[in-house]
Amino acid sequence: LPDEEITLAETLKSHGYATANYGKAHLSRDPRTYGFDEAITGWVRSYYHPFSPQYSKTLPAKKGDYYTDKLTDAAIDFIDDAIASEEPFFAYIPTNAPHSPYHDVPEALYRKYKSKDLSPILLGNDNDADTVARVFAMVENVDQNVGKLLGHLNRRQIAEDTIVIFMVDNGPNTQRYVVNSRGKKNEVYDGGIRSPYFFRWPAEVEP
Repeated sequence: LPDEEITLAETLKSHGYATANYGKAHLSRDPRTYGFDEAITGWVRSYYHPFSPQYSKTLPAKKGDYYTDKLTDAAIDFIDDAIASEEPFFAYIPTNAPHSPYHDVPEALYRKYKSKDLSPILLGNDNDADTVARVFAMVENVDQNVGKLLGHLNRRQIAEDTIVIFMVDNGPNTQRYVVNSRGKKNEVYDGGIRSPYFFRWPAEVEP
């Protein structure tokens, strides 16, 4: 990322926000260079412990902890610290999942989807039911962690005044279900480039 680019984190930090990046960064340097006070990022070869987080903050974890869960826990701790310091906050949480490696998924969720008939949504010859079951397990785990974050905002009684944005980066990296679109990651068809975008700000925006 060129130094002359101004990031959202830099802008908010200049207005007194605490800022953090937990998850992917895809930057050649420490995210703190781009306006984040703290970061846990880095590529994972396994979604379970041991992790090798980079940069300023460690990620306390024990064997059997799931990476997406621990990133969410770290974000919740960051939010609590910001509340205690009476600071507004910006928590950027780009989870590594759903993504390869597919061998690391929450076991109970994997069994849930492995037991289903997924043949109606298998497309092309670069996919199989086992991979899709693992991807869906990752997706539901992300859903659970989003719910955990929203629940925490409610418990801390800040949900009304907190802007929450949920979005993803691109389509799937194998040919699978993309509603009525076609294409996948790295292709410019709708299935590769359309992204869901959810915005929530209860105090200002009617659902």
